[in-house]
Amino acid sequence: MKNAILILLLIIICNETYSQNSATVCYIANEGFMVEASGKKILFDGLFGGFNANWCDVPTSDTKVKLEEATPPFDNIDLIFISHNHSDHFNKEMVVKHLLKNSKCKVVCPEQVYKKLESADGFKDIQNSVLEFTPDINRDTAVIIDGMKIKIYRLEHSRYMGRDSITGNEINLHQNVENIGFLLETDEIRVFHCGDINPWNEEQLKKFNLKDENIDIAFLERLFLTNREGKGIELINEYIKPRNTIFMHIDPKNREIYKQIILQISDVLPNVFIFDKSLECKGIILR
Repeated sequence: MKNAILILLLIIICNETYSQNSATVCYIANEGFMVEASGKKILFDGLFGGFNANWCDVPTSDTKVKLEEATPPFDNIDLIFISHNHSDHFNKEMVVKHLLKNSKCKVVCPEQVYKKLESADGFKDIQNSVLEFTPDINRDTAVIIDGMKIKIYRLEHSRYMGRDSITGNEINLHQNVENIGFLLETDEIRVFHCGDINPWNEEQLKKFNLKDENIDIAFLERLFLTNREGKGIELINEYIKPRNTIFMHIDPKNREIYKQIILQISDVLPNVFIFDKSLECKGIILR
């Protein structure tokens, strides 16, 4: 009798374990990630490279070739999201090369990225695969692509203050950047990627109130972790509240500092991750 009960319990535990939905997240570099879930491969801000930088991770030359050639692990990508037109998020030649090798793939991007792609050799051969959406600031729109529900948010880019060369006045040099955030929903998962959001724009976070979206994985700007007496973590819990948080745009020189910070906040923001190296992957159990 005891053996029968034990076997029954093992069967129940095994069934529950294997019935759990899961996703695999692979780090490319900077804000570039590949998510595999629900039989789909999704790429966020991953098609960039070809330069050296000491302020962000950059795909190696080998990884860059794999991205361009759509070879494993970057074969059969279903959807590519590009948040904005900065070189550490997007390279027009790489996008075109990938789409020429992977005709089933779709790209979702803002107008500034689309216009940059138009100037790339070979764009006419892939233009039907590129979908441009640019909501007005603090607005969003919703679309369905290949059965995947997508919300597209116009989010203020993080501010970068500098002197106007003509007036000498201090201005936000990023004020005109079209930064787009994406919320992807399939039957199994909800993933949010914020691009280079300004985390201190609380009115914007309040307006979209993403905590009602039941987000499984949120890719968030590392600026949420910067000082301000923990205000960034409060904003995440108040307006986003993801089940799992992956911080991105990490300066490699400060990676260990950020890893220490997430250890200190584990009691108020659970399931937080920072990746160490390119092509590192992590399995995440979903709800």
